[in-house]
Order: sequence, then C-alpha cells, then structure tokens
Amino acid sequence: MGAGVAYGYAWILGRHWNLEAEIGFGYSFVRYDVFRCAGCGKKVASDKTHHYVGPTKAALNLVYVF
Repeated sequence: MGAGVAYGYAWILGRHWNLEAEIGFGYSFVRYDVFRCAGCGKKVASDKTHHYVGPTKAALNLVYVF
C-alpha cells in the first residue's frame, strides 16, 4: 500500500526532440516474511512490517516526437 506525488517537466530541444525529467516522493507500507537463504527456504520471521517515506521515482527521458 502506498501513495505519493510526482512532478515532471519537458524541455523542447528541437522539432522532433524533447527532454523530460520527473521526480516522485511518497509513502509505502509493506508486509513481508524473512528467509535464511533462497536455497534452503527456512523461514526466520513472518509478517514483519516496514514503513518507507522518501523518493520513489526519478526519470530522465529523451523523447522523439513523430
């Protein structure tokens, strides 16, 4: 579960080219299980939770417009 906001901007470089930048900030709540290793599959802990607040997205795109 999570929520966030993102902001982006586009610069026109030429007739067919644009440069776009975007950054996002948000909150995420996750529930997970902890395993000792992927091979043996022994579960160490279950139903742990974690809250995350911070950057969730960053992008820099070069766009060709037909």
